[in-house]
Amino acid sequence: MDALRPLAVLLLSCALLAGASYVRRSDAFSAGLLSESAAPSRLSCAAWCNRTSGCGGFTFTADGRCRLSGGTFSSPPAVEVTEVDYTPPPAAPCRAGWHPFRDRCFLRQTSSVSLIRSQSRQACQGLGEDVTLATPNDDAEASWMLFHPSRKTSAEFIGLKYQSGVYTDLDGTAISFQNPVPPTSVTVNSCLNLRWRLDVSTWGTLSCSDAKPHYICESPTVGCLSQAPCPQDWLALDHYCYHYVSAPMAWEAADAHCTSLQPTARLAVVPQMGLFHILHRSLSMGADVLIGITDSAAEGSFQAVDGTAWSIDWATGEPNGAERENCVQLSPTGASDIPCTDTRPFLCRMSERECLL
Repeated sequence: MDALRPLAVLLLSCALLAGASYVRRSDAFSAGLLSESAAPSRLSCAAWCNRTSGCGGFTFTADGRCRLSGGTFSSPPAVEVTEVDYTPPPAAPCRAGWHPFRDRCFLRQTSSVSLIRSQSRQACQGLGEDVTLATPNDDAEASWMLFHPSRKTSAEFIGLKYQSGVYTDLDGTAISFQNPVPPTSVTVNSCLNLRWRLDVSTWGTLSCSDAKPHYICESPTVGCLSQAPCPQDWLALDHYCYHYVSAPMAWEAADAHCTSLQPTARLAVVPQMGLFHILHRSLSMGADVLIGITDSAAEGSFQAVDGTAWSIDWATGEPNGAERENCVQLSPTGASDIPCTDTRPFLCRMSERECLL
């Protein structure tokens, strides 16, 4: 049956994605409950069953619970056929309210009462299987936690400790990501938090018995079966896909090159500086990159190439080029206008595709 289950899941997925009906045989298998967890959709429930050894079937409840049943198929005396009309909502790799980033989903939580670190971890684990207190595994994930617009304005607990100069998880195991800048106010065997300052070098330390209301949970994303949100080598971030090109080009050539990579791509419009900090660290960009903002049409009126909204910070004294500088470059210190003939590395952007679960 294990060999047939992936085909069954694929056929069920195709039927659901087409907005058609699916058929479930009552009492088709005999076994007890194998596992249960929250799930964002019926399709992700089916995919979880497909990935789980010993799963013989699943039930997706109206309140978003996925129940996996073990066992083998049997032949009931009669087959009851139930047809269900189902039009799936837009698919997403995370549950509602969670933020996808690379292969994980993050949820920023605020408790009605302050919690110590172990209680924050338990609160995350209570949200479902494979959910725990978030631990950054590299600089990109650390930058997402620090700079994403969902960031709280006060300290947030994360799943890191700082022990004898080494970053560890809550169980004391050293993690692969070792921020070269130690946290401020280091105490022995401290629990780490995100301080309110939006600066990747300022992890905060607290006693693990100190209590805070804010914390971040994480869980794995649900894998897309037949279409990922972004092409290979593009980074998905807040409904868009981004791609960094290190070869310098002039502004018009760079914009055309983006479209040559993907038909719907243009020079990137970064909505705000926090997202740029995430992109800059995640894609290992150089100091300055061209972006899709220009005032070529009307001097002093900077517009996005795709008409979308943006709100980035100008560097000190910028823009200052008048009619000589109609294109925009962006760095971690802010934006500046430059001549459109100047060459720079650049950032491309396209809208995310729907994730087919």
